Amino acid sequence: MKSHIIKSNVQQHYRFIVLIRVLLAAFGGFCVANLSVAVVGLLFPDNLAVATYAGFLLSFIVWLVFILAIFSIKKTLNTVWLCSGALLSLGCLVSVLKIWGST
Repeated sequence: MKSHIIKSNVQQHYRFIVLIRVLLAAFGGFCVANLSVAVVGLLFPDNLAVATYAGFLLSFIVWLVFILAIFSIKKTLNTVWLCSGALLSLGCLVSVLKIWGST
């Protein structure tokens, strides 16, 4: 009986880790991809339509690479750090580019 309880706890832990990675890949990747569109759009303010279109095309590649990175990193805590670091750095970059473009 005891080995069955331990086995189910290990399976539940593994399922929880996979759920965390799926949520990070889906929602964190979506936010990173959207911020990359803003970065590309703000980098080229003269051709805003072309830059936005190029940013949207690039965002699919960014999202794919982000999902691959989330599932290839061994430790789940490192994936959380990757997601938060990417969101923070892209958010700061968007803020700086907005200020730089308005002056």
